[in-house]
Amino acid sequence: MVAARHPAGFAIEAMRPAGVDAVLAVQAQAYAGIDVLEDAGLFLNRIRLSPRTCWVARGPGGVLGYLVSYPWPLGAPPSCEFFVTTGGFRAPFPSWRK
Repeated sequence: MVAARHPAGFAIEAMRPAGVDAVLAVQAQAYAGIDVLEDAGLFLNRIRLSPRTCWVARGPGGVLGYLVSYPWPLGAPPSCEFFVTTGGFRAPFPSWRK
């Protein structure tokens, strides 16, 4: 699904497995020098769990940014490196909030 192009020259599109390498490149640039990078497997996990809530902003030169979200109990999001299994949005899971 491709949304209408924003006046600033980008479009919001569904994140797809084939586009994860571009997402990883944006992530590496955005978080350079910070030890918070997720690997391709985690993005693929999130896309598989909730494809309707994972997005990229695409401009003429490619992916400019991304948003990954998925249903989760309020106040207890899983830690970045935690793989969530399908059908299992139940706490407790390892959380970055203690």
